[in-house]
Amino acid sequence: MTRISTAMISQNALRDLQKSQKTLFEVSNQTASQTKATDLKGYGAQTHTLVSSSRLQANIQSRVDNAAELNTRLSMQDAMLGRADEVLGQLRDAILQDTSLNGPSTIDSKLEEAFLVIKDVFNLEIAGRHVFGGTRNDKPPVKAADLADLVANPIADAFEQGAQEQTVSVDGYQNISMAPVAAEAGLEVFTLLRDIAAGGPYPGPMSDAQKTALQAQLGALDSATQGMVQLQAENGRTQERVESAIERQQMQLNTLSSSIGKIVDVDLAEVAVRLNNAQTSYQASASVFNAVRGLTLLDVL
Repeated sequence: MTRISTAMISQNALRDLQKSQKTLFEVSNQTASQTKATDLKGYGAQTHTLVSSSRLQANIQSRVDNAAELNTRLSMQDAMLGRADEVLGQLRDAILQDTSLNGPSTIDSKLEEAFLVIKDVFNLEIAGRHVFGGTRNDKPPVKAADLADLVANPIADAFEQGAQEQTVSVDGYQNISMAPVAAEAGLEVFTLLRDIAAGGPYPGPMSDAQKTALQAQLGALDSATQGMVQLQAENGRTQERVESAIERQQMQLNTLSSSIGKIVDVDLAEVAVRLNNAQTSYQASASVFNAVRGLTLLDVL
């Protein structure tokens, strides 16, 4: 004859209730977080793969962020270099016009504007870093205060920057230069501005000697303008490389995200079914437990 124990019935019902409660809690967490586990221990043998993939994902994302910042800087540099080309063109037009007339001259004002714009170009500062300052960022690379300062001192004294260009790692294996140093990229144009300013001022009408000297500078002016255009073109090519690096790494991030998702993410449809089953099981276990709590041996006999 099988012995019947009231305590045994209650204990079995309680164990079933606790098991259902635990299952419901786990499935509810998965539903809320949309992940299979709340910590790495929950992924078992896949933990190592998950950690390695997450680290690689973080490294790539950091490089993408650096490249995106560089891309923004290059866009700003492009706009500034375009403005430099524009003011040099205006200076050339003024020289051509004013050397052929005997009236008032605008060369002095155009020369001053060209100096200020080009100085701003090479002193461009983004996020606390002087783009053309090389590895030195404590001071703007062009220190000549004005045209008079430029004329009064050796051209080398107009610059103050680090000896090496600033570089940024954009994809883990190639470093891209943000820009050449100011003394290298701006030497020709600042020398031109100094030489033109040294022959001034240019009131109207100008002397024949001044007209001859200015006309002789047109070739140098064209060369300096071409230098700005070339610098802008190089900037554009660098930007293309950066954009390609961003696109390439974004594809890697998408692949990694998909791989990590296969490990971490839950199937929401499956979890919804499991949640419904867990709720039903919990309700049934709770009902049985409530029923047997007051049960005595006499009820069984």
